[in-house]
Amino acid sequence: MKAAGGFECVKCKFRFTQRSSLVRHSKKCVDGRPQPIRQKACRECSAAKTRCDLRRPTCSRCVVRNTDCRYLTNPAGPGIGVESDGFPQRDGQKFTSPPQGHVRFETNPLCSSFNPEVELPTPESDTLDFHSILPPDLGALENELPAVLEGYTDLDCLDYNYALIRNIPEPTSGEGVHTAPSTPAPAYSLTHHTMQMLFRIAKTWPRMMARGIQLPPIIHPKQVSDGNMPLPLANCFALVKMWHGQPHGGASIVQQTVKREMQMIANSFQTLDEPDLVTALQALTIYTLMLLFPSNHQQAIPQLDDRLIRDMRRIIRHAVSTGMVLQEETERTRPIWECWVAGTCKRRAALSLYTIYWGYSVYHVIPAFDCGELHHMPAPAPKYLWQATTSEQWESLYNRWLADWDGPYYRHGEIFTIKTGIRMDPRAELWFEEVDEFGMLFAAACNAIEREPELTAMEIAA
Repeated sequence: MKAAGGFECVKCKFRFTQRSSLVRHSKKCVDGRPQPIRQKACRECSAAKTRCDLRRPTCSRCVVRNTDCRYLTNPAGPGIGVESDGFPQRDGQKFTSPPQGHVRFETNPLCSSFNPEVELPTPESDTLDFHSILPPDLGALENELPAVLEGYTDLDCLDYNYALIRNIPEPTSGEGVHTAPSTPAPAYSLTHHTMQMLFRIAKTWPRMMARGIQLPPIIHPKQVSDGNMPLPLANCFALVKMWHGQPHGGASIVQQTVKREMQMIANSFQTLDEPDLVTALQALTIYTLMLLFPSNHQQAIPQLDDRLIRDMRRIIRHAVSTGMVLQEETERTRPIWECWVAGTCKRRAALSLYTIYWGYSVYHVIPAFDCGELHHMPAPAPKYLWQATTSEQWESLYNRWLADWDGPYYRHGEIFTIKTGIRMDPRAELWFEEVDEFGMLFAAACNAIEREPELTAMEIAA
């Protein structure tokens, strides 16, 4: 009915400025159509109170757990002059049907019910109201969206790959339909792209060891050149070959073997001497990657056992407590090459575990480890020092490196203090000039952490 301030619904007394809006609203309100369901997550994730990534037909969590993934949908109800495909039929007019019928407002994109392939009537041949060809949900969206999203704070679950229909014009205005592209926030995109890049690169490290052509950037050639590897690293080389050559369906056997080896390290790490502790950290890094990528056929990163994560944290803390900086590095003198190799490998392994777990925490939306205890240690070493093949070559290059650096070594924590912009302070520029691919990868992760305020690093109880 027409009220003094516009058009008023006879049932809920809600007022509209346009008659077409009232007509679309009445199809739901007067006919008693059920309101859209607010729950977006699947039933399994909702029951576990875990964030659901809303992938259809099965979310990642249900894929990993091999559970039945079901999403709640609104019960179908009769419409006014609406066929099963959700579009009105007038005078024998034929419309192409959407692949899945009329989609009610739930976790799908808001404009998914609008079929761009529908043959629209022209104003010259038909007087059909332009708004009447849209699904009823979209017509009432202007007034119902605040109520639907009330109390719903996890807006990251909405699909950013689509656009919201905006400013639907009147048929006589002569204007086209405007779309407002909806894109993720820059920090959200940066963090997730960095996480994906990190895993794409780190996933290759076990395969490098298995193929035997090159080594991952956390293992120095000096450690394997004499053929007398410590036991933790020797066992790791054997397991990566098993992981790399596993037959189809053999991932579970490899996983159980890797977990047993990790448990052995967790039971004995406090009694290991320095060389064995360094190689245990390196092996733990590779084992973690093997558990995150158990086979080449997986579509999602599985969740690790809580006990395994706690053990990993304890081992890292113990390694840090035994020292991460050589006395010669503090005094700005040249250490022995073998000691420098061991110290650098120890720092790289600890840094890799922290960074890999950060990517894991971004993927599963859980708190990450606090790596503040590593801020004082040297940042990843220069590429030319890491690639030196003899003691004489390394000593000559190290002397030149000491001469280039006027002051203390570049610390890991300084990477987090780099300001935005193209230019950097001289110390940061010199470090980026020297660093290898491993350091670049870590710097990219630091940049993503700094730009992501809602994923602040938090401490997990040990």
